[in-house]
Amino acid sequence: MAKYGAKEVMDITFYDTVTLKPVLYLDTLKITNLENNADEAVARGGKGNPELLSWDFNRTSTVAVQDALMSMKSFGLMSGVDPVVKTEYIHKREVHVVATGTVTIAETPVVDSSHIMAVYKLEDGEEGVELTVDPTTPVVDSKYTISGNVLSFDAGNNGDSMIVYYQYEHASATVLEIRSDAFPGYYKMIGDTVIRNASNGQDESFQVVINKCKIQPTNTITFQAEGDPSVFDMNLKVFKEDDSSKMITMIKY
Repeated sequence: MAKYGAKEVMDITFYDTVTLKPVLYLDTLKITNLENNADEAVARGGKGNPELLSWDFNRTSTVAVQDALMSMKSFGLMSGVDPVVKTEYIHKREVHVVATGTVTIAETPVVDSSHIMAVYKLEDGEEGVELTVDPTTPVVDSKYTISGNVLSFDAGNNGDSMIVYYQYEHASATVLEIRSDAFPGYYKMIGDTVIRNASNGQDESFQVVINKCKIQPTNTITFQAEGDPSVFDMNLKVFKEDDSSKMITMIKY
């Protein structure tokens, strides 16, 4: 009987369990590990109380998936909420030097009581005196006016650095929400890879079929200044099929 070596990572496709249509394809994975476990009960007896007989039960199977890259769709599957494209308010912080009495910020701010708008003089590298908006003119040193994305200051502020906090409206933002009442669902998973024939060194196609698995809700997104780029873990719990005891099918073809 031929022997095989396994090394290459799988490409994984998730399918909707009702429509059987694909919902996500992952081909930038770093790890796709299958792990199978079970509990054991042991009968002991006699001199020295040796093990006489054992029973296996509580079969569990998991798939550890680690991706080098992620998409909003991937995040959506892990959060249980699909990403949507909609209008959203984006927070901005900008630092500008007042020249000829004005500062032009990158976007047009939303100026009302429900959105952030704050202007400070930059003093010793941080927020100093806060200026207040004044809809009238003339402007004095502690006030400013807004017209579109142009902020006007008193001539006495020329050369001063201003920190501007504001929000602006983005009409086509992709939004993903982590909700307290939403969790990942159940999917069919197909994994495709190759295993190498030890006799001739040839790679042969290998497929893993899991008809019912659930994406676990626990995940970590790492943002750090040093070290390797963040990887994205998606751990799967495998369930038996509804009409059989089968959990995982592995096919060499």
